[in-house]
Amino acid sequence: MNYQLEIRNLYKLLKLTTLITFTLLIIGLLYPDFPLAQPSLNTSTFNPQGILINALQWIDDLGTIGGIAFIGIYITATIPFLPGSILTLGAGVVFGIVWGSIYVFIGATLGATAAFFVGRSVTRG
Repeated sequence: MNYQLEIRNLYKLLKLTTLITFTLLIIGLLYPDFPLAQPSLNTSTFNPQGILINALQWIDDLGTIGGIAFIGIYITATIPFLPGSILTLGAGVVFGIVWGSIYVFIGATLGATAAFFVGRSVTRG
């Protein structure tokens, strides 16, 4: 019984994949210059990299309390999947390699835990 159910699910997945492939193929044939990605000309759009760079500059001005603020920002940035590479590299610049690595490790671990609990609570209803 489970074998037949798996075959049905695979068949549905194959049909969906085929439909998406043919749709993209038709779009590609009808519109060969279809823009898949364009640079944004509007500078008032949401720019997470700029926000994170400004946050790192603010943390650098905080002094000794900056480590705690950095961990809080890293946790907050991990939950909505903002780019962590900017914060990670910025931690090395602001705090140095050793302390930056420690703060990144703490922030990434707590951020991943928070993202797990947010995802778990949202999916449970």
